[in-house]
Parts: sequence; C-alpha cells; structure tokens
Amino acid sequence: MKQRKNSVRKDISHANRDFEKKTLAADSASITEDRIRRRASEIHQARGGAPGQELDDWLQAEREVKARSVFLTHEGQMSLSETTTVQQEIAGLLTARRWNRVMVDVTAMQSIPKAAEVFALGESLPKTLPRSARVALVVRPDQAKHARLLEQVARKRGAFLTFFVDAGKAEVWLRATPFFLGAGGRAKAGEW
Repeated sequence: MKQRKNSVRKDISHANRDFEKKTLAADSASITEDRIRRRASEIHQARGGAPGQELDDWLQAEREVKARSVFLTHEGQMSLSETTTVQQEIAGLLTARRWNRVMVDVTAMQSIPKAAEVFALGESLPKTLPRSARVALVVRPDQAKHARLLEQVARKRGAFLTFFVDAGKAEVWLRATPFFLGAGGRAKAGEW
C-alpha cells in the first residue's frame, strides 16, 4: 500500500510540474505577443502612422522581439544630423529593452555619403550607442569601400560595427552575440 501512495504522489507531482510548464509557456507567449504589439505600434508611428503597412510593421516587430535586435532599413538620403537623431533613438530603444544588437540595411540608399560624413558617423557611434552594442551594417558591393572606412573608424573609437554585403550573414553574426545588457552595460548571455 505504501508503494502505491508513493506512486500516486509522483504522478501528482509530475502533473503539477507539467501544468506549471504549460502555464509558464502560455504566460511567456502572451508577454511576447504584447511586446510585438507594442513594437509594431512604435514602428507604425515612426513611419508616420500611414495605413497599409500594418502587416509589414507586425512582421518587423516580431522579428526584432524574437531576435532581441533592432532591424532598420534606410532608403533615400539622410543628413548627418538626421543620422545622429536616429542613433539616439536606437540607443534609447536598446537601453529600454536591454538589448545590444542592431542591423542596419542601407542597400536601398540612393547615394553614397562623402568620406568626411562617413568619418563623422564612425566617430559619433560610440558616443551615442551603448558600450556593448553590436552593429551589423548591410551594404551593396559598391558601398563596401565607405562601409570599410566606417567600420575602421567606429572600431578605433570603441564601437563594435561590422559590415556585410549579405544580410543573412549579418543576421547570423548578430545572433552569435549575447543579447542582454546587465548592470554597467555589460552583455550577459541567455538572460532576458
């Protein structure tokens, strides 16, 4: 009889643990969906709130939240002051979410900035982004010369930027890094 009681207790114990795991998974999914919803709203508002791209906003938000990274695409032209403003917004987002990874795709950029602008951008990155931030810059082959200069200047100043001509490789590189900023801005792997 004693053996039967122990068996029943074990069964109840396993059932309780399974219930707790399912409950935690459901809570986690709900939290993740809330984060995606909030980020999609932020993306929508950053685009000016124009209708018609809600699905794209949601998919980008989902990608960012699940990868714990910020993904930006730049089209057209952007002045250095606009670039600085975007850097500050990225820094705020990384700090608020306690992330440290950014992927910037400039393959649709219409013009190539002057070397002086690239140099100024490289010098400003470590001043605005968190110390542990990793930036993957995706460029076209004809942008590689300027991207290499940006990478060299940024790294000499203390920013961790690497350029890629393949977005897939950039994403793999980003995922290979810790994503959580701990106390003092240091990265910690495996925490949220």
